[in-house]
Amino acid sequence: MNKKVRVWANTGTIIAAFWLMTFLVPEAREMMLDTLFSFLLGLFVTALLWWKSAQEGPLALFWRLLASGWTIALVANVAWGVYELATGRTLPYISLLDVLYLARYALLFVAFIRVLGIPGGRQWLNLITVLAAAFALALGLYFASAPAAHQSSTLYMAGAVYPILDMGLVYLALEGWMQSPDDLRRPVLGVLALALMSYGTANWLNAYGHLIEWTAISGLATLFWPISDILTAVAALDLLRPPEEE
Repeated sequence: MNKKVRVWANTGTIIAAFWLMTFLVPEAREMMLDTLFSFLLGLFVTALLWWKSAQEGPLALFWRLLASGWTIALVANVAWGVYELATGRTLPYISLLDVLYLARYALLFVAFIRVLGIPGGRQWLNLITVLAAAFALALGLYFASAPAAHQSSTLYMAGAVYPILDMGLVYLALEGWMQSPDDLRRPVLGVLALALMSYGTANWLNAYGHLIEWTAISGLATLFWPISDILTAVAALDLLRPPEEE
């Protein structure tokens, strides 16, 4: 591990440790310290991805697209916080900020499809099947929870677009992991797949939580989003590469 990677890794570990400590302590959560360190973690990963894109040769564009996606999401999160602080109201379930969040997904899909060349041939059918299955699952969750739902089906399904798209990204990352001819790239794509799974899990919990009682499930959702950032950092720093390959 070179000096720069070690500095990034140590900095990320410190931020992640503080986030975990504040998440586990109820009093710290009441003071929203876990939210603060979750934001700092997202800021750290965004900066790390931009640094990674400047270091990587053939895959520079891939990391640049990921960095752009994380930047857009970070801007949207800041705007979300500013809105709620300025108005004293909760951001509507669907808002103009969704344009930014959807732009993040567009960049990530471009990164996997255009840069890594995934999928190809019959894999397009697999991707469509995964997205269709995710849509069916989201619809099934709505009807299973309909008696207690606080939203119309249209509003709920609009929000469920995120976990549905997450399933597509997970599929693309797993395809890249399984089919990559580069043994050094495979661990990176495998960890990225785990990061996308964690992010998708949080979004599924978020969507389902709005159908039942958000406070009953919010803790799990706010756990998996930062874990996704941590795993993304592990992938970007290539921490799973065997020492002999360095």
